[in-house]
Amino acid sequence: PFAAGATNRFELRLPLLAESIEYGLRLTGRHGDIALDPEPHRILVLPDEPPTIRILSHTGDEFELRKPVQFQLRGTDDVGIDSLKLLYRKIGETPEEQPVEFAELEAHEFTAGATLDLSGLDLKPYDIVAVHAEARDGNVLSGPGIGESEVILIEVPPPPGDDGSQGGGGGGGGGNEERVNPLEMQKHILTDTSRLPHDPPAKDRIPIRAEQLEALGYVEQLREQADTVTTDFVAIQFSLELRMAASAMKLSARHLQPYDRKQALTAQELAIAALTRAAVLIPEDQQMPGQSEDAGQDGQPKITLKESSSSSSSESENSEERMKELLAQIEQLIAEQEALNEELAAAEEGSETASDPSAEAQAQLGQRSSQVAQTAAGLPIPTGAQGGAEALSGLLEEAGNLLGQASGEIEKQALGQALQLGTEGEGTLTDAAELLRAALGQADRILSEANELPAGYAPLIEHYLRAISYEE
Repeated sequence: PFAAGATNRFELRLPLLAESIEYGLRLTGRHGDIALDPEPHRILVLPDEPPTIRILSHTGDEFELRKPVQFQLRGTDDVGIDSLKLLYRKIGETPEEQPVEFAELEAHEFTAGATLDLSGLDLKPYDIVAVHAEARDGNVLSGPGIGESEVILIEVPPPPGDDGSQGGGGGGGGGNEERVNPLEMQKHILTDTSRLPHDPPAKDRIPIRAEQLEALGYVEQLREQADTVTTDFVAIQFSLELRMAASAMKLSARHLQPYDRKQALTAQELAIAALTRAAVLIPEDQQMPGQSEDAGQDGQPKITLKESSSSSSSESENSEERMKELLAQIEQLIAEQEALNEELAAAEEGSETASDPSAEAQAQLGQRSSQVAQTAAGLPIPTGAQGGAEALSGLLEEAGNLLGQASGEIEKQALGQALQLGTEGEGTLTDAAELLRAALGQADRILSEANELPAGYAPLIEHYLRAISYEE
């Protein structure tokens, strides 16, 4: 009851089980008279979004052993964060963490500074350390919500006196060479993947997966060259490290579709670790496995990867025509699967104008994708073209399997599952088309040249794949 002269405030607890709750007010007087509030009131229930966190700046680009690294962080959360920390690890090893202090009053939008001491990692020249920030909120119902920053790489410089100035940066082989560095590519792939949201759209994820397949192709080709040297211990070790890198790259590509952020980043770090170990295996005065006879005349190691050339221009033109025909077939499959996915989506939503999706049509698309995969396996696509014919055939076969499974789900009237499989199949076909466009030189995405290397990192590249090139 309300009392005269009192504040007449009260507290009402409601179960927040829906996105919105409507309530009204009704007052009953002592004599039975009733007063109603004519306007309904509404409570909107908003989900607790996970925090966001970014690394604004760091001093890792000028890293020196036994000197800490300074970080500046910025983050936001719709309610408030509970904890903030830096996670760091030598590439390929178990992460360690360091808590970061932040002001409670600034929890909704905050900046924080941190000093990270890496002396406990027993770092040596050429080691690479991966660091990212993590913020957690206080969501006790469905959380905690976790926000992660991009991964930054801190590279330990070479020993004093080894500044990478011994030679002229690779040279040789003519003026039309395209230098390729799988290690640098893999670092870019790791950074790009770490910047993706936890549920990225296909248009953001597919280019990274295609670049991963491209880097894998280069490593496989280099490994094949190293395998030809069976009497040299360094060459054998070099080949083993490249095998480990290739295996990790395949895992990375697999976890980029369907997307699994943690597994993809872990595989990418393992690939970088193996490539780095391969790098330091090569002494300055030793010819690298597979390098050409004229390599090293400038005092630097060199590997030359040569594209396989056709015996005649007519054979080359015929191969290109076959690849174009195959691309047209894949694009037709994509268009038909996209239309079928739209039918599945409409049918699942119960649209009155929706037509019944055809399990037979879906099965035929799967069979055609598998047939195209057999055609792709026989194409003369260089291994360096994002994995070559084997990678292209594998994507098409994977798409065929997904579409075949979708057909079975349509027959069982499991339209939601059929739509998911059909969408994954369409994405895999799109990957295959992009790979083939790259092989034809028609790719929309052009791999940008690597940025300038941090101070002190040049010797690693000088020792490893610094002058890999394609020669006409």
